[in-house]
Amino acid sequence: MKRLPPLLAVLLGILPFAAAGAGATDDTGLLQVTAVIDVRSTVSDGDHDFDQLAALARQHGIEAIFVSDHDRLVLEYGLFPFRKIVKKREERPSVATVGAGEYLRRVRAAGERWPDVLFIPGVEAAPFYYWTGLPLVGDGLVAHQWERHLLVFGLDAEGLAGLPVLHNDHGSLRIDRQPPFLILFVLTGLIGVVALGWGGRFRLAGLLLLLFSLLLGQNDLRPGVSRFDQYHGEQGAAPWQECIDRVAAGGGLSFWNHPETNSGRRPLGPIRLDTPSYPEMLERNTGYTGFAAIYGDRTTTTEPGGLWDGLLLQYCRGERQRPPTAIAVADFHREGKDGEVLGNFATVLLAREKSGRALLDALSAGRAYALRGHGRDRDLLREFSVTAADGATAAIGGRLAVADSTPALIRAMVDHGGGDPHPIRLRLIRNGEVIAETDGVTPFRWQVTDRQRPPGAGFYRLEATGPRTRILANPVFVVPDD
Repeated sequence: MKRLPPLLAVLLGILPFAAAGAGATDDTGLLQVTAVIDVRSTVSDGDHDFDQLAALARQHGIEAIFVSDHDRLVLEYGLFPFRKIVKKREERPSVATVGAGEYLRRVRAAGERWPDVLFIPGVEAAPFYYWTGLPLVGDGLVAHQWERHLLVFGLDAEGLAGLPVLHNDHGSLRIDRQPPFLILFVLTGLIGVVALGWGGRFRLAGLLLLLFSLLLGQNDLRPGVSRFDQYHGEQGAAPWQECIDRVAAGGGLSFWNHPETNSGRRPLGPIRLDTPSYPEMLERNTGYTGFAAIYGDRTTTTEPGGLWDGLLLQYCRGERQRPPTAIAVADFHREGKDGEVLGNFATVLLAREKSGRALLDALSAGRAYALRGHGRDRDLLREFSVTAADGATAAIGGRLAVADSTPALIRAMVDHGGGDPHPIRLRLIRNGEVIAETDGVTPFRWQVTDRQRPPGAGFYRLEATGPRTRILANPVFVVPDD
């Protein structure tokens, strides 16, 4: 085992030791429920129906599946100036094509057929994209930001149907933000009416002007929930904030999906998609529940002192309303795709009971850790807790009130699940800085006494890595005892 320099070891009070495996609960008595988040079904672009997904979950030791079929898969381009009339629209199967109510009914029915596997329904939402270029000219049409996705859970059928995303016609009529064309619509209509009144050879011109005016008016009026369209260029963070706010108002949870994706720039038939990675959206938007921290791409947002730690410090300073919860997302479409199986990317939830509502509550509170593993052999974080001098303890997603300068005792335990013992490396991070790290062999316990804890609100979080493992524990917050 790698040891720290003697002086640092004395200051931190490191005490590593081995231990036997734990049970199905952590040291707080909460259930550890292994879930896979971001799973597609045949409702949209997945290859497995709900019964097949449940069978795979049983096979791989998964207790809950967060289904996130696409809310709608639509790209639409219209020719100027009659974009709503002369247009090309491509739409593929999604929750919108079967209906939100029917989608939720199918998920509930699957849960009734497979009572040992929890199904939590949600969607992957694409609130906005915009076009540049022209068809058959130069580089052609490019759809920007189409793959800036949000995962949404915890909404009812009305909430899902009313998400403010492009091409969601569930809502009242809106007037597009095109004042020049609205003026042109009014002027041509008035001139047409006057020409009709003149009669004679002006009647035909008046009819043509009225027809033109009506076409312009139809083009500027549209049904929809979102206040944006795809023809007015970059809109900053606003389209996604609109969706996040609507989800929160409906009591749901929203997560930024794959913010450092490497697959958002590629050809798609006669057009191109251009969605560069977007970790900056985690800082530009507020009120979302969390973000994908572990998935198939390499990520940097969770590096010590990186973006996630910066957001957590903002929360500690009262500059952000909630701390972003880190989750693992599977982007699961088919068993064996790219060599992956259901459960290689999992989120373990610390829940009060095994129910859909309890799992959503755990996610909302940050009582979760994200992991990358290999089937049933995935490692498990049996304990990560912070204890004050008076004996009060808080675990993942909790808050602990302590007096300034009081030492904190941090405990961690990593078990090797169904696999063989193997090397593991742990890092303890306080307020974005690695304050201790050690190597061991699973099952492995680690104990640190932090005697140099700075005053004020802060947090501890834990990372564990091994030859087949990566674990990210959500933080334990330490706040001043007033």
